[in-house]
Amino acid sequence: KGIYSGKCIYCGICFQEDCRVKCLFLGLYLFVDDFSFLDLKEVCWQKKNPSLTTYDFPLTTFMEELDETDIAILRLLQENAHYTNKEIAAKLSLTITPVFERIKRLEAQGYVRQYVALLDKDRIGKGLTAFCNVTLRHHTKENVEQFEREIQQFNEVQECYHVAGASDFLLKVNVGNMAEYHHFIRNKLSTIENIGNLNSSFVLNEIKYTLAYDI
Repeated sequence: KGIYSGKCIYCGICFQEDCRVKCLFLGLYLFVDDFSFLDLKEVCWQKKNPSLTTYDFPLTTFMEELDETDIAILRLLQENAHYTNKEIAAKLSLTITPVFERIKRLEAQGYVRQYVALLDKDRIGKGLTAFCNVTLRHHTKENVEQFEREIQQFNEVQECYHVAGASDFLLKVNVGNMAEYHHFIRNKLSTIENIGNLNSSFVLNEIKYTLAYDI
């Protein structure tokens, strides 16, 4: 035991202090009292002896900023979440193992929330998209929270935002046709008692659609 300094020969961005190693790549503290520094590459990736690792803090506290490789991986996952680790590694000129570990870390830290399949709305019979502005009659905390709870039960509502401006909430609604939208408004949305005004706009043509963030 003692004071150590140096870099992980595998990820290149670790530093050591006291009798432990803090890996900034994974956000871990690793005990180093019974393995050599040359063995750090295996412990860094939690393959040699996982019992040597200990989490002193949540992973989300360690990555204040993403590096260029993290961002490149996130861009590729936004482009196609079905890419394999091998395909991502090839595109970034990396080996598979660091790509795998980076993706696992990004998932653990909450940068990647989930993976989903995007369906074709026309092929599944949900071709009508409407944006509905909702204004409440009363704006107490209880009234707002009640609306937020009740809107969750309607599967037709894909997105709901509490907004500033002329209305209180903006809903994105996808249904099959105008008759279905009328049924939704009359028999579902209007059952929320505190709604004062509704104003709907209908999509004529989808010009741009993306779920990817500009990073």
